[in-house]
Amino acid sequence: MTCTRIFSIAIGILALAACSALPRLPDVVEAEQVKRFSGTPVVDANGSMLDHHRKPIDRALRGMELDDSLPRHARILEVINGSPAQPGNQARILMDGPQTWQAIFAALESATDHIHIESFIFEDLDFGQRLSDLLIAKRKAGVAVRVTYDSIGSKTTPGDFFKRLRDNGIALCEFNPTRISAGKLLKVNHRSHRKIVIVDGKQAFTGGINFHSVYRTGSAMHLRSRMPTIDEGWRDTHVELRGSSVHELQQLFLDTWSKQACADQPSRDHFPPAPMDGPHEVAIVGSSPDGMLSRMYLAISAAMAYSRQSIWLTTAYFSPDPSTIIALKAAAKRGIDVRLLLPGFTDSFLAFHAGRSHYEELLEAGVKIYEQRDVLLHAKTLVIDGVWSTIGSSNFDWRSFCHNDEVNALFLGRDFGQQMSAVFEQDIAQAHLVTLEEWRNRGIGAKLRERFARQFDYLL
Repeated sequence: MTCTRIFSIAIGILALAACSALPRLPDVVEAEQVKRFSGTPVVDANGSMLDHHRKPIDRALRGMELDDSLPRHARILEVINGSPAQPGNQARILMDGPQTWQAIFAALESATDHIHIESFIFEDLDFGQRLSDLLIAKRKAGVAVRVTYDSIGSKTTPGDFFKRLRDNGIALCEFNPTRISAGKLLKVNHRSHRKIVIVDGKQAFTGGINFHSVYRTGSAMHLRSRMPTIDEGWRDTHVELRGSSVHELQQLFLDTWSKQACADQPSRDHFPPAPMDGPHEVAIVGSSPDGMLSRMYLAISAAMAYSRQSIWLTTAYFSPDPSTIIALKAAAKRGIDVRLLLPGFTDSFLAFHAGRSHYEELLEAGVKIYEQRDVLLHAKTLVIDGVWSTIGSSNFDWRSFCHNDEVNALFLGRDFGQQMSAVFEQDIAQAHLVTLEEWRNRGIGAKLRERFARQFDYLL
């Protein structure tokens, strides 16, 4: 769920000075301060990476057979991420809340050593068993339970829920508390938007799904009833992981726990040997604005710039920076199959209409835009050339790339790419294709809403 649902614009403007610029490649040392509504460009007017971004990639690709998309994307990712995707991982795509929470609750029930959770929204859930009861039972059985929750994302969670967990020995950590005090004000705009669950250091979950009641039903029943609602039945995507990718997620969780000076510093070994019997190559890409470069933004930008066949994007909040718009348009103009699956209604007025303000120029360039109008779309996935794919918490907006802690699982491989492509095709079969003629004929009211929302896109 985006911060714009609960952020006031006034808070965002006060925190503006604390935000980082859209990033350069890792070999560029200095981070630039961003000016309002502008970022550091990563592509030129033709959609090609700028020289200081492109040269290290081109050096890595020298001598390769560029018609083979998989090794090309693997090498590009290695340059940007600083290390290659790791083989031997197991991965299972989870669709919507009921399937995801059935898998997560089963994993929590099986825990024998520790449970680590980091979530933007954290509230009690009931999927045949109450979350609070389950966590307390595991703690009483000797399992260490630690939870990091975002102060703003979880601001409507009842205090009694947190008190009961604390009273029963569960370690809680509030990410960047919003209570105003010296040195705190500039952190208000820095949120943890990550969704991570780790069990015993062996099994992990990540993606777009929060600990939130809107997931109590799946999207399929709402597609059948054609009764759209923002209260439940959200369409979202998560992933279950085993292998070395679990260790990478574990490290992100522990780093946040340490940076936030949370109580109950872990003393156990949280990195048991990881099995290497899975078929998938995975890189866990964590992004943060606290002096770190947004590697996910870089990974996406480079993969799009070097794409040869297709870019299939699903995102809940679409308020992109200028470089991303240029890259999408340039890819469509050079014959790439560029398709965007975006919400047809949303819980965020500003993000929704700011995103729609870009439709006309994208449609004119040949980008295909689909809107999911029967259920609320909250998934954040991307498939490029059928071999590069990601599931995570990052939206295509300034907030994800400039302001938030985010995490994405990035997969390299044809098999997983085919699975992700099948999910995308299933989703667009239920969506509305927006045509250029239709969009040009929209009413003046829609145009005014878009123009107004566009003024705040940097904060969204």
